Amino acid sequence: MTNEQIFTVLAEHQLFEGISREDLQCLARSARLRSYHKNSLVFDQSDQKMRHFFLIMEGRFELHLQNYHNKIMHPGEVFGEVAFFSNEHRTGSVVALDKSRLLAFPRSVFFEQEELSAEAKVNILRRLTNQIIKYLSHNLQRSSAVLVSRGENVKVEFKASYNRSPGAKAVILRTVAAMLNSEGGSILLGIKNDGEVLGLNGLDTESLDQAVTSLINHILDKLGKEHCDLIDVYGDEINGKTILRIDCTPSKVPVFTPVALPQPAANGKPKSKKQKGKKKQPKVPIQYEYIFFRRTGPSNTTLKNRDLVPYLKKRFFLPEEATVTI
Repeated sequence: MTNEQIFTVLAEHQLFEGISREDLQCLARSARLRSYHKNSLVFDQSDQKMRHFFLIMEGRFELHLQNYHNKIMHPGEVFGEVAFFSNEHRTGSVVALDKSRLLAFPRSVFFEQEELSAEAKVNILRRLTNQIIKYLSHNLQRSSAVLVSRGENVKVEFKASYNRSPGAKAVILRTVAAMLNSEGGSILLGIKNDGEVLGLNGLDTESLDQAVTSLINHILDKLGKEHCDLIDVYGDEINGKTILRIDCTPSKVPVFTPVALPQPAANGKPKSKKQKGKKKQPKVPIQYEYIFFRRTGPSNTTLKNRDLVPYLKKRFFLPEEATVTI
């Protein structure tokens, strides 16, 4: 893989968003492409030599954390940032599940050398720090198996299946927004309401990656890309069954969800059953209203008008005298 190809990969990754061309070229030169066979060890907890953080290019890796459920990582994910900062033992071990490749970024580029600009260092290190904060947040430390055993609550919701229909995506979107507006939480797809693990049948490695990408893109497209650091979507396993998990970190600003209004016909009247068989009318642009959802127990609640204003002031620490326009 050439430096130019690595440059292209970095330029398209959110960790390096806004980094200058010169700094990206510097990072591309310093990055080391590493290849692994299936079941190869990347590092374990005793490793003190490899002071890098890693970006997965191809294949899957499994992260083993002491006392926590293992996590499967996919292309585009970054790991190894804890030891990268601390310069101490690794907090876990990582094994390649497939024939895989990743980019390794040495600590020296950020803390010893001066070729990379100070601005780039600050921006990248800040984003890595945010990732560590997400890792340390309450729900992210709990394994999916533990969450299932404790059942649904204000911070955990189960969905028996996942499909890409607009209706299914809309339900997930509302729950994500509600968790961002509340205390955060996790959505587990492939789990019945009573906690029975169904798994998501038919999801091989490629289709799982596609499902993860499709879901995160849909969420960010509807709620705003500024929330990308608050939402993590990934595949996980419970008792050998594959599920999808969405982790949400509480937002510092209110998140409103676009909900499509009933679409009228071209003449301004709602479509009737009789009209459906008639000649197609010109398309009418879809209009949206923006709704505020919050979590109330194991479900989502809509807040409007008088109920919304006090919640916004309390939840987002707005001054009592602040004027809120809805």
